[in-house]
Amino acid sequence: MAVSWTMMFRKHHGIIIESEICKSIFKAIHQPSQQILCVKSLSLLSSSSINEAYLLRSILSTDDNSNIHPNILSLLSIKYLPTLTINNSIYFIFDYAYNRDLATHGLLYGGTEKQLTNEQIQTYLYQLLSAINFCHDRLVYHCAIELKHLLITRTGQLKLSNFEYAKHAVLPTMRINISDVSCFSQSPPELLLGDRTLNSSLDMWSAGCVFAQLCSSTQIQPLFHGNH
Repeated sequence: MAVSWTMMFRKHHGIIIESEICKSIFKAIHQPSQQILCVKSLSLLSSSSINEAYLLRSILSTDDNSNIHPNILSLLSIKYLPTLTINNSIYFIFDYAYNRDLATHGLLYGGTEKQLTNEQIQTYLYQLLSAINFCHDRLVYHCAIELKHLLITRTGQLKLSNFEYAKHAVLPTMRINISDVSCFSQSPPELLLGDRTLNSSLDMWSAGCVFAQLCSSTQIQPLFHGNH
């Protein structure tokens, strides 16, 4: 019988996988400290995993690998298994945000969707814009800002997550492909009409869509529908 990667993970890293949150993302416990963690499994050969690791570790973190912005989900460490034939993956260890994101926020209050208060909307939008500004100051463009990537902790703190699609504009002439965008329904019109310039408009338009969705009673529905 083959040894599962979860058993190997516990043996080599002391991390117990508790449950699967969604595809390739798991809730886990670090056995020595009893800290609750989020484990994200990514293919070792995936360009998105290399991109996310590079941005979170090299551009958006300090020398000791800790995030220096409170509204960006902290990448605590990157793990691998000695036997790479098992799952052929690397594992990102993040802070755990208790499986709460703005796409499912309404489900947190007795299972019925409720409109957020003006104070909540202002707080979340401020935190999102603060995280975006931090990234843009470092020429990092998230390119995937949507409700499901905005996690909410138990204390109400917003955490921007999922940097798989993010781009680092190391050159001012860098351009973006339409396939590099996570959510077409929240992309700016100029991108959909052929402008491939990599700049802040990508994230700012998406942030505006998030703001409008938070003000709506049907917040999980995209504002704009269409085919691509």
